[in-house]
Amino acid sequence: MRTACLLLAMMTLSNCATAQQSSGDLLAPVYAKREATSASSAKNWAEAEKKWEQATALNPTDANGWLELGRARYYGKKYLEAVEPMQKANDLGVSYAWDMPYFQACCYALGGKPQEAMDKLREAVNAGFRDLRFIPTDDDLKSLRDLPEFKELTDTDDVTKLDRTQGIVHDIRFYQRELKRLDYRERNYKDTGLDAYADQFAKDVPNLTDNQVMVHFMRMGAMMGDGHTGIYPPHPGMDGLPVAFASFEEGMYITAALPEQKDLLGAKLISIDGHSVDDVMKAIGTIMGRENDQWLKSRGPHFLRKPRCLNGLGLSPTDKQVTLKIEKNGKTSDVTLNGNYGEMGEGWATLAESFKDRPLIFQNRDKHFWYKYLPESKTVYFVYNGVANEAKQTIADFAKELFAFVDSNDVDRMVVDTRFNGGGNNFLNMPLVLGLAESKVNKPGHLFVIIGRDTFSAAQCFVTQVERYTKAIFAGEPTGSAPNFIGESIPVNLRYVKMQGSISDLYWQNSVAMDHRIWISPEIYVPPTFAAYAANRDPVFEAVMAYKS
Repeated sequence: MRTACLLLAMMTLSNCATAQQSSGDLLAPVYAKREATSASSAKNWAEAEKKWEQATALNPTDANGWLELGRARYYGKKYLEAVEPMQKANDLGVSYAWDMPYFQACCYALGGKPQEAMDKLREAVNAGFRDLRFIPTDDDLKSLRDLPEFKELTDTDDVTKLDRTQGIVHDIRFYQRELKRLDYRERNYKDTGLDAYADQFAKDVPNLTDNQVMVHFMRMGAMMGDGHTGIYPPHPGMDGLPVAFASFEEGMYITAALPEQKDLLGAKLISIDGHSVDDVMKAIGTIMGRENDQWLKSRGPHFLRKPRCLNGLGLSPTDKQVTLKIEKNGKTSDVTLNGNYGEMGEGWATLAESFKDRPLIFQNRDKHFWYKYLPESKTVYFVYNGVANEAKQTIADFAKELFAFVDSNDVDRMVVDTRFNGGGNNFLNMPLVLGLAESKVNKPGHLFVIIGRDTFSAAQCFVTQVERYTKAIFAGEPTGSAPNFIGESIPVNLRYVKMQGSISDLYWQNSVAMDHRIWISPEIYVPPTFAAYAANRDPVFEAVMAYKS
């Protein structure tokens, strides 16, 4: 019995020691990763490889560890040995679905295995590799550049030797392929009707004019149904009317013109070559992707001054000029304008240029962000024109300055104006969102957000997050995008027809999953009117300032 008790005691002590040793080793994966990271930072690739081997052995669930092991072997010129850890990293979802296959393709190419390299490169492209223009410039893949399958995959074959029909059909099939492999809706839902449209387009090419071909390509992009995906007309430079338009509640008006057409400023557009403005805008809507018609109001007027688009849509008999029916001062007249002018810019006359003391929203349009304190109402008016850092100040630093001012001064309310914010880098928004959520003005009737048709992309992300995490009251008109939307601008280039555009490959869910609204609608609904614009007024701001909680 004593012997048995002694053995039991020895076993207990042994188990305790093992438990203590195991407890001491619990952080071994952390320390191993720390040492491996240090070796990689020092670019000591032989040491880094050893350390990452240890780290992945201790924690095989860490996708980043396998990636770093692959990188260490790649930079240590052990190209073929780098393939396996990259595969493990890919299996664990370390990055984009195309990232590791592309890395593996580079390793196989450098390791003298061209067929394996092409297989992995094809896998990367099919998985959504974003910018094909990069692949032919990557020296890791230079051994593949002369392969026919490489040229076909990267669209670097010579299109100059194709005749018109062959060249256009080449671009149709290429654009079709790019939309199918990149576009979020086409990849996930396949409900756009793309293939049937592309097939019919290819059959019709011999019977289409160049302008009709252009419009057909634009429709292909618009079929994806989001504001970031589209293909746009070539830019010969001088292909527009000498006037510019804007949409208001009362209709479409001329708001800018070259000096020789200055007398047309303020005229209401009734028709173009006999077609009503509503019919023209409806036709333009077929070549503009969007989540809602607010974006059509924002960007559609640009195409009104493009005779080539109007001709391709069958709205104008020629692409050289158009005849406008306008109304001004109670009188209706026809005006024929040539379409050989450039984009609106310096030297153009505007309806607003004679105004003095423009409303605050029209001031400092060249700044991404700025604010002004209005002491009489204890209001901070913050204008957010673009989701981008300034050369001398980041959004994060601006947020610190803004909310420090709010905290240390007699501020009763804040107005955030995003009406001219077309987006930028969504990852820069968070300091502002958090600052608003934690601010003393985050209470009903003290925080307002002004939105509009140009509130889009990363700005849409911002206002959606503000709506979700604050007690802000929204004013203005609906946003140009949806709270949850398909976005991104992956470049696409149609080489034969010389058209460029972008494709959206990500879904941005900033609201809850069941939010299917097509826009954020304001509680204080004040759509823009020409009467207010011509009177140099900002009714939205006036309404917000008059709001009583």
